[in-house]
Amino acid sequence: MSGGYTPFKLNTFTITPFNCQHDVPNIGFYIHSESTGENLLYFTDTYYVKFTFPDLNYIMAEANYSRDALTESIEDGRIPVAMKKRLLQSHMSIDNLIGMLKANDLSKVKQIYLLHLSNNNSNESEFKERVQKEVGCEVYIC
Repeated sequence: MSGGYTPFKLNTFTITPFNCQHDVPNIGFYIHSESTGENLLYFTDTYYVKFTFPDLNYIMAEANYSRDALTESIEDGRIPVAMKKRLLQSHMSIDNLIGMLKANDLSKVKQIYLLHLSNNNSNESEFKERVQKEVGCEVYIC
């Protein structure tokens, strides 16, 4: 990964913060455990991650909405139309997440945790199934 902040150590972890695209400043974390040699990627409150990451073992990632569910929520009046623009510029769709995952080498990934799913604009079982199909590892909804 290049373009992140300077890594720092916390006990047996080396933590590398990186910028996340959001409508306000936000960062994610690439965390390496010196004890186990494993790596964790964590990000939320972002619509796009422009970096790729080496040797991932665990991923904790936002999967906030799908465009179809968002459109349905607006049509049903569950969320206002004005909210759509902010959502698109601040949160990750399941499609963007899958694209981001595919841009990385996932051959060592053991588990993926999907975070920050929208109550109105997501479908837990659909998201879990889509990610499992694309990646082939355990997927959990948090």
